[in-house]
Amino acid sequence: MTKIWFANKLFILIPDGSIYWPIKKTLILGDLHLEKSSFLAKLGNFLPPYDSFETLAKLDITLNTFDVIKIILLGDIFHDKSGIKRLNNNSYNYLERLCNKYKVIWIVGNHDGQLNPKNSRLCLRYKMDDINFVHKSEKNNKNELSGHYHPKATLKFYKKNISKPCFLVGKSKIILPAYGVFSGGLDSKDITFKKIFDGHYNSYLTLTKKIIKINS
Repeated sequence: MTKIWFANKLFILIPDGSIYWPIKKTLILGDLHLEKSSFLAKLGNFLPPYDSFETLAKLDITLNTFDVIKIILLGDIFHDKSGIKRLNNNSYNYLERLCNKYKVIWIVGNHDGQLNPKNSRLCLRYKMDDINFVHKSEKNNKNELSGHYHPKATLKFYKKNISKPCFLVGKSKIILPAYGVFSGGLDSKDITFKKIFDGHYNSYLTLTKKIIKINS
């Protein structure tokens, strides 16, 4: 875990790809892309059908580690608009229990449409204090947390390149890595990010139990 100050507030970057806001007891994550494997199976690309289970199991560990009362999901919770209908009963019931136990803010992404568990709050964007939460970074937003791009960073370790999901942190914007276990990614040095951050930002590469800061 790594503590950072952003917009004069303390946040904790967690190696699983989520962010914890201690003073608000809020967990923030995005791009779970649940049921990606079942979507790809329809296209003839068969992958082990356990991505939703593994992603939700990872989330459950984090929720049991921190004192959480609110969860903000930054969009693309499902890989496609029908994904929620393909969830098996155990995963669907887990989501229902999640929305009953916590205050869940369910932000609409570009993949998942507007189907959500009944006890979650569906919205296009969300604001708490002066922090803006959106799926995809918006040009004029300040103090913004978003997802969408699935950033990954590469670290050279003993002559080998290790590519892992990463957080991108600038002066007024943070982009979270994809939380889903089957998600791809965009290189942290891509020109897309240079435009979004208007120059300088740092990458925080996620490993199994720790985070490594990589200066841009």
